[in-house]
Amino acid sequence: MRTTNLERHDPSPREWRRRAEDIEAPRPRSELPVRVRFRAQRDAEPLMDLASRVFPPARFGKGFLGSEEILRRHLAWFPEGQWVAERADGRLVGASMCLRVDLGEALAPHTRHQLMESCFHDGEQPWGNALYGVGLMVEPAYQGKGIGRFLVQVQVEMGRVLGCRAFLWGARMAGLHKQENLTAQAYLDRVRLGLTWDPSLGPMLAMGFQVLGLLERYTVDPDALGYGTLLHRTL
Repeated sequence: MRTTNLERHDPSPREWRRRAEDIEAPRPRSELPVRVRFRAQRDAEPLMDLASRVFPPARFGKGFLGSEEILRRHLAWFPEGQWVAERADGRLVGASMCLRVDLGEALAPHTRHQLMESCFHDGEQPWGNALYGVGLMVEPAYQGKGIGRFLVQVQVEMGRVLGCRAFLWGARMAGLHKQENLTAQAYLDRVRLGLTWDPSLGPMLAMGFQVLGLLERYTVDPDALGYGTLLHRTL
């Protein structure tokens, strides 16, 4: 993984954008190279296709991560927070999305929809002192190869360049639906203590995020029964 250009960055968003164009994610064995770059408007339709492969509509409902219009609004409002991973042939196999928010407001109870609406309502450019991750997905055939970790780490470095204090994440609990005898809080406690592995929360905790608590009715997610987990990492 080439990260030297991240370790000695210039504290200028413009310089960050220029340097970030050449970042490459780890190259999976026997797979095409994968490059991480800023998302562009042309990626809206391919991104929706990727979302349908990661979150099949038959299980998660249509537009689980939002519509093309929402994705375009993300990009127009905070382009620095939208990244994709693509193969050499241009096929998208991963993506991460975050917003810039006020830390105090993000720590209050909220849903994913409320958070995004509060960001987009006034149409002003973001100024908040924290990042908030609202989406991370990697195509199933490419999972476990370090792509998701790299996408998150790029955003961590970007937050530091922008002077943000913290990185929050509204994370899924992908294994909750399999735990019939546990409440959401009990399941979260087991995952946090390392007694149960959750395929969504586990990697985030391994990257230094800490659990702040549950978010009830956070999103329509059949795997997490609608719950979200608010995670925090100091930048």
